[in-house]
Amino acid sequence: MQGKITGVQMRDALSGALKGIDLGKFETKARAAFDSGQIRARRFAAAVDALGEESLRRADLSAQELKTGFGAAAASAINDVDSLVKTLDRLGAKGPETGVALAKSLNNATGAANIERALQAVIARYEELGKTGRPSGEQVAAGLEKARAKIDDLVPGVTFAVGSPAHLRPEDADRTAGDCYEVCERWSGTAPIRW
Repeated sequence: MQGKITGVQMRDALSGALKGIDLGKFETKARAAFDSGQIRARRFAAAVDALGEESLRRADLSAQELKTGFGAAAASAINDVDSLVKTLDRLGAKGPETGVALAKSLNNATGAANIERALQAVIARYEELGKTGRPSGEQVAAGLEKARAKIDDLVPGVTFAVGSPAHLRPEDADRTAGDCYEVCERWSGTAPIRW
């Protein structure tokens, strides 16, 4: 009896085997191994899918995060916040312990979010709940600061290149945002260096 494997099973097996492997070399070898025939083409497609998943994993991302802006962990943590709010409202719970519980849940959501869109959703929850007085003003302020700092950490290049040309070099302090764009192009290798 000949064993059969689905494309998904092959992709999953390859994803596990790719940890720590040079992805460029793997793709070259996969192309050579699966270069002809319909079955080989499907196997190659599964290998390329595994390669893509591994490259995203190494960047702490997933295809779901890129498509939706929310990873599974962030979506779950944000849903936990929403569920907790509904539960506390249904129970009529009001005291300071409800604020502490909400602050913890929001903090968990901030920790789980690793894409700007997910962090913006957490910030929206902080702002919405802040208007109710639970969590406390201090807890909301601290949580907002943490979530916004995490966004800044995720996209530092955009923040400094557009917002502060002085970060490029001291002699660039008087350059405009357009000049900063040119510097970014130069760094990316898409434009010639012009100083």
